[in-house]
Amino acid sequence: SFDHKQMCAYNVGIQLKPDELDMQFYPDDYEIIENLPEKFICINPSETEPERTWGYDNWQKFINLIQEHIPVVAIGKETYLDSDLVKKFSNIEIKNGLNLLNHPSQNTLSQAYHIISKCETFVTMNNGLYILALCNLDCHITELSTSWNTLYYRIRKNIENYNLDYVRGECKLECLSNLNVCVAYHGTTEILFSNNCYLNKATHMCHPSPELVYQSVLKKLNINQ
Repeated sequence: SFDHKQMCAYNVGIQLKPDELDMQFYPDDYEIIENLPEKFICINPSETEPERTWGYDNWQKFINLIQEHIPVVAIGKETYLDSDLVKKFSNIEIKNGLNLLNHPSQNTLSQAYHIISKCETFVTMNNGLYILALCNLDCHITELSTSWNTLYYRIRKNIENYNLDYVRGECKLECLSNLNVCVAYHGTTEILFSNNCYLNKATHMCHPSPELVYQSVLKKLNINQ
């Protein structure tokens, strides 16, 4: 429930104005990737905390649907942050496009940035490469909702959801960022921790279905179905 960009500013004794909140990244030169399609969508099928993991079945179903219309390029790599958190990715299969997961050609932030910048839309959940994509105002993002409230990130050029489609699931409470849920659970506004659905649902109903994401991307591509 806080704009992390402002938190960084407060730590050095300033507050940013609305037109100063866009993030920027300055990449190294692009290194050519063999067989990268001229037109494609990019996905980041990462696996991290359960609320930010769409899972193999959802990713594969979406890929099977959308690759009939446009090539799919997958990016990402395993990252070992600490003994409790290892970021991996779903072991998906792409028949039309490129699976660059863990491939050296995309293992730097600059290369990931360039690939994302070249795609028609970047399909992702709230994760590190999502933050990187937000640094390019010309990059269209298809964001899959989670139990986190990402409103502050989705404001670019002082416009909510600028160049971004936010695809929401059935549950829209965003419990991990909901102060009412915090108070109900703790009796205070103490932070809620990841890995739990605080509504005690069997599945993360905050996640959209593959069909919803598919329809959103088709609309972005101006493809009638």
